[in-house]
Amino acid sequence: MSTRNAPAPATAPPTPPGPDVVAAYDHLAPLVARYWGPDLHYGYWSGPEDDTPIAAATARLTALVVERLGVGPGGRVLDLGCGHGAAAVATAVRTGAEVVGVDVNPRALADARRAADLAGVADQVTLVECDALGTPFPDGSFDAVLAFESTPHFALSELFPEIARLLRLNGRLVIETPFLRTPMNDGLRRRVAEFFTILGMTALETADTHFRLLRDVGLDLAEFVDITDHVAGSFTRLVARLREHRPDLEREYGAAEAERVTRTFADWAKVPELAHMILVARRVDAA
Repeated sequence: MSTRNAPAPATAPPTPPGPDVVAAYDHLAPLVARYWGPDLHYGYWSGPEDDTPIAAATARLTALVVERLGVGPGGRVLDLGCGHGAAAVATAVRTGAEVVGVDVNPRALADARRAADLAGVADQVTLVECDALGTPFPDGSFDAVLAFESTPHFALSELFPEIARLLRLNGRLVIETPFLRTPMNDGLRRRVAEFFTILGMTALETADTHFRLLRDVGLDLAEFVDITDHVAGSFTRLVARLREHRPDLEREYGAAEAERVTRTFADWAKVPELAHMILVARRVDAA
């Protein structure tokens, strides 16, 4: 096995990539990586007095998520929407399991390949360019599925049936994601519209909606952890970094775009309806 972008079998061609998500990643990932660190996701801090550096805080959150997969050597994990591969590589290193990462972005997959090579886990990590709603894998292919801040790019009613299909009986789904404390309404939709556009997001749902849709496809809730208080400082820290390096941003992105990105992240950090969770579910029935 290698970290090449493995082509899908001819009998199950990949779903065409989502251009908005690809464009959003290509636009923002270099910026965020430069001022945030290699893990392009939230960080985890114990509380307001915790001054852990950003890179260590994001690695801490990755570890909290990966340890819930419940796999070891011989296990097989699907990283759904693997991006530049940080979580996939961490999973391979920490668990010894085989990891398959899927994403629609070829540039992100190239980054993931380099990350796996650098970490010495190229023989454990396979990368496939395909849409998460149309994966080429047979039923029951995985002991665990990881969705690390990727579920907002999909309608859960479409994503969860595919995940259930891919999981073996008693297999685990681990999701780390933002969610809403109240259902989406027109006013909230207007307030988060710019963030949805910048990140190519599709939807955000309440925790109860996640629970209901999991039950509908035969996945039993095993753990729900509200980590909002621990990740809340992520975007305020990112915004501070962006403002600190504003001249560099303006030279590379232009003044208007630098302002738009900084303002959008700052506004997102102040949305009171927004929360964050780690969710674990187990496949108990056929989908």
